Amino acid sequence: MANKSRLMLSASIAGLLSVVAIVGYLSWPSGSSSSSDREFSLTVVNVDGPPVDVTINGEVVAHLVCHGGPNSAMTPSASRPLPWTVAVTRSDGTVLGTWMESGKNGARKIDIRSNTVYEVAADQGGGPVPVPCAT
Repeated sequence: MANKSRLMLSASIAGLLSVVAIVGYLSWPSGSSSSSDREFSLTVVNVDGPPVDVTINGEVVAHLVCHGGPNSAMTPSASRPLPWTVAVTRSDGTVLGTWMESGKNGARKIDIRSNTVYEVAADQGGGPVPVPCAT
């Protein structure tokens, strides 16, 4: 009888540990958050590039010059809902880059470095020391 009680107790403990493990797994924070957890915004920084226009869905929303600092963070609104097609264009019309922004990746940043433009998470570092402005 003692063996049967011990076996039942072991089964109960194993079942309880399984439930605890499943609940722990389901409530453990994942490495990435969904868009519902993070607010979307877009900041564009012209570190050392040529003067550029930033467009969202074809509308010019910012004109940035070298060493001019970041523009204010842009966020979706009733008049400018997501998704966005974002383009960075030189004054001569050359498109340096385009991105589709759905808002699912949290806050984003577009860095303009010399004649290179790239998009990263907003909290990612700024890269190498700025150089003289590109023309």
